[in-house]
Amino acid sequence: MAVAKLVPIRCPTCGADITVGNQQAVVTCSYCQTSCQVTRPGKPPPPPPPPPMGQPMPMQPMRVVELPRTSNAGSVIVIAGLVMTLGIVGAVVAALGSSASMVGSSTDDSEVGSRSGGRKKSKGRKSKIANPVVAKNLKKVDPADVIRQAVKQAKKVEKQGKMTGGHFTELSGGLMNLKGKSKGFVTFEYRWSDPSKPAGKDVVEGSFYINSDSKGFNVWAHHKNRGTASNLRDPKRAKAYPVPIPTCTAAQAWAVAVKSGVPADAVSTVHWGKVHSFKSDQKMQWSFRVEGHDEYRREIDAKDCKLLRNWAKRR
Repeated sequence: MAVAKLVPIRCPTCGADITVGNQQAVVTCSYCQTSCQVTRPGKPPPPPPPPPMGQPMPMQPMRVVELPRTSNAGSVIVIAGLVMTLGIVGAVVAALGSSASMVGSSTDDSEVGSRSGGRKKSKGRKSKIANPVVAKNLKKVDPADVIRQAVKQAKKVEKQGKMTGGHFTELSGGLMNLKGKSKGFVTFEYRWSDPSKPAGKDVVEGSFYINSDSKGFNVWAHHKNRGTASNLRDPKRAKAYPVPIPTCTAAQAWAVAVKSGVPADAVSTVHWGKVHSFKSDQKMQWSFRVEGHDEYRREIDAKDCKLLRNWAKRR
């Protein structure tokens, strides 16, 4: 039987899950539609694919993602014909609360944090134990509040960490139920020079996620490797980070979405980040999606709650 390996990685723009086949040269994030060139360990980046006939070259170069060196633990084995197995594996990869899937997607020099019940070691530093989420009602937590608290926790992991975005699932009324199925993480990157080391060995680089649940915050999937701070490698793009904390809450943004025609009882996923990550002057937005209903997708300004895009009206 033919066997294909799908390696789980993270989208360098929004942090969403992407699986890469062993023959893929270009992969596109299904969430933010960012296309990236795929490189294998020890191999140079491939030349960018030509644009479609009659279309100009893009203004910005395609982003590059490098597959981890040790991907066997996180490779998803798909056996042709076994539909049930495929469904189970897909659910495991998609589960935001599963730290095991993130261990497989990182390299040897990585770590996964633990909740306030103990520590889990890896070849990196000891994982940090964060504080619990502060909320009056853990069944109704606004992602904006999680973002504010996550920033404080991130400083315990890496003082120079810069916030780059966030992703939250199973929202009701724009709020998370941390006692239920809601999951959320806020992404951070850091890149700085260590003057005590020689040139070529002096760059300290990495990325990590602050994950939230009913027991608190977790340092989730801390990658400490070259290329993991993809948003900060370009000096011009690095000026766009850290991104500002939203002044329009997710609940307020959801009210705008409902007013524009989204069912109030719809269960949504929301990504919080820049409209275009490579521009420092771009707006921050809440991007709501409802599974199976692209007509309910909405982008809301995270500063003043204005509706930026109604996908039901797109041409």
